Amino acid sequence: MTASSSQVIVALLACGGAGVALVLRDPRARYAAVGLGLVAAVGLIVGEVWDQERFADLRGEPGAVVLGLLLAGMALGAAGALFVRNPAVFAIAAVAVLPLRLPVQVGDETNFLLVPLYGVIAGGWLRGAWLVARGRAEELQSPSSPRASDSPASRWLCIALAAALVAYALAAAWSEDPRNAVVTVSFFLTPFAVLLVLLRDLRWYRKLVAQALVAFAAACAVFAGIALWQYVARDLFLNKELQDANQLHLYFRVNSVFRDPNVLGRYLALAIVALGAWVAWQRPPRQAIAGALVAAFLLAALAVTFSQTSFAALIAGLALLVWLRLGLRGAALATGLVIAAVGAMAVVGVPSDDSIQRERDDLGETSSGRAGLIEGGIDLFEEKPVAGWGSGSFAVSFRREIARIEKPVSHTEPVTVAAEQGVIGLIPYVAIVLLSALVMIRPWPASDPARAGVLACYAALLIHTLGYAAFLTDPITWTLLALGLALRE
Repeated sequence: MTASSSQVIVALLACGGAGVALVLRDPRARYAAVGLGLVAAVGLIVGEVWDQERFADLRGEPGAVVLGLLLAGMALGAAGALFVRNPAVFAIAAVAVLPLRLPVQVGDETNFLLVPLYGVIAGGWLRGAWLVARGRAEELQSPSSPRASDSPASRWLCIALAAALVAYALAAAWSEDPRNAVVTVSFFLTPFAVLLVLLRDLRWYRKLVAQALVAFAAACAVFAGIALWQYVARDLFLNKELQDANQLHLYFRVNSVFRDPNVLGRYLALAIVALGAWVAWQRPPRQAIAGALVAAFLLAALAVTFSQTSFAALIAGLALLVWLRLGLRGAALATGLVIAAVGAMAVVGVPSDDSIQRERDDLGETSSGRAGLIEGGIDLFEEKPVAGWGSGSFAVSFRREIARIEKPVSHTEPVTVAAEQGVIGLIPYVAIVLLSALVMIRPWPASDPARAGVLACYAALLIHTLGYAAFLTDPITWTLLALGLALRE
């Protein structure tokens, strides 16, 4: 089954609207494009689920639908009004709820979606729409908003992001898993691109960056507390399969409020790296001590995720911070840190690859090793190198063409992009990685703790995407890109 023409058209409107908003200089046109993208994304997912049997009662009660829309509109209107009065609240709220996922059933599957973040994004767009309607569009122009004097790297980065969005929507036309493509467009790509637009239009000052860091670290500390409680109590929720698998091994992996320990590990690692930047750049002693204590607490929770990819990301991020802080001698120290950390992990840090692989088999995530999944993804790319097998179709195509395993996932972002979208998707993906690196390292951020922290977090994120995927489908990517663009101005 492939996507219908209406699905492809609406997906192109959603991704195209968000993509165009990334490059438009006129705030009035920019927020009109954002509105088009968000409305199309909502329409796309409603069209996907509305005819399902479980919505039959709702379809028969239009009054309930209208009431629900009115209540949601009032809540979003209140959020928008709050953001108009104090735009900084939008930034802090967005960062605070960034990792928070709630289980939502879409079609025949339960997806862990960022419902609170969607509300914040919608409220942020309403703020912009209200300011435009009131003739105050100039308040949506910040030093980092799109403008003629943008550096070439910044301008082309936004063009590459827009191209990646359109390429994904276009590749849905020949996907054999259109439902997955629809979910990705509606719940991930479109709203996250809008988040970048909204964050970039804010005026980021030093105090706001610090407040955003505190909000993010506080949220991660809550997740870490839940994770440590799970480890002590030997009890999990949201993932019965992981609970069952833990009974079979000497180690016990925690997931906090996430379904996957590796997702929890990603956010804990990034929070530790961000706090490392906070501590390293001449903070008052009490603040530095507080940051170090919170980081140690997060590290304790990270340890019991047993997420190898997250530890690798943490090591990369901290090593880069050491280099940025200490210069050339820091580069040698960073190299030593990486070697020592890898050695410690090999001896006592994490369970063996074989034991983790057996756990994945128990969870039904895959029945072959990661190397086999990567090789299979490369084989898929070689069969259709230009346009790939279609957006969201990696699992379906892998099972049909390579091996019939339950839930194949490459866990390596470039391989997934190559298999699903071919060269059409790989070109903007590579451009995004290269251009974003230029944006964050030029000028060299050694003297700016905020930019140094963003660069180190972004490097850690890239390492994590190579081992666990989720690049443009994670809001933290778009948030770091927004900060990278905003803080260099």
